[in-house]
Amino acid sequence: LVSMLLPPSPTARFEREAQAAASIQHPNTVSVTDFGESGEGIFYLVMEYVEGESLSHMQSRRGRLSLPSVQKLATDLIETIGHLHAGDTLHGDIKPSNVIVRPSLAPVLIDFGTALRLSDAEYAHPVASPGYSAPERLVARGDIGPWSDIYALGATLCASLTGAPPADAGFDPSALPPMEAGDFATGNETVGKPRKLH
Repeated sequence: LVSMLLPPSPTARFEREAQAAASIQHPNTVSVTDFGESGEGIFYLVMEYVEGESLSHMQSRRGRLSLPSVQKLATDLIETIGHLHAGDTLHGDIKPSNVIVRPSLAPVLIDFGTALRLSDAEYAHPVASPGYSAPERLVARGDIGPWSDIYALGATLCASLTGAPPADAGFDPSALPPMEAGDFATGNETVGKPRKLH
């Protein structure tokens, strides 16, 4: 059960977001089974229980994930958000704690509390998940679109490879320490400098 406390004015927006979440049918997304408003004015979404471990817990337990593990996550999650975007839906808050890894190692995208129709993106409220939210998600009426989910997925995969959360989009990148070749571990090996594509 995920609940959000909203003032009365965003009721229509919540209903649009809930309908967007409930319309999603994909093996790698959690199913939204109901939504509504309690007598106390709390808006809620009811989602299926997904057996597994959150990616954030897996990262804290194991640190850096192996390259094959991250490649599988990337393949499955890229296909999943492609399905969402093709269906006019933006997840809006992709991050390790919103990915459950099933015992079969298949990832499941959960928490559609900030999902919205792409056609309603201009009305999206800001979402701040430090290190994972794209810059445009941090401000009201930001230029939000599929690229916002792609940014968040890239940050999530980066955290899986490095074992550490990425810098927040609001940080000054020049304040970060320089990276050296081989800083990205892939299990028992390291990755050197990238090759030129042309």
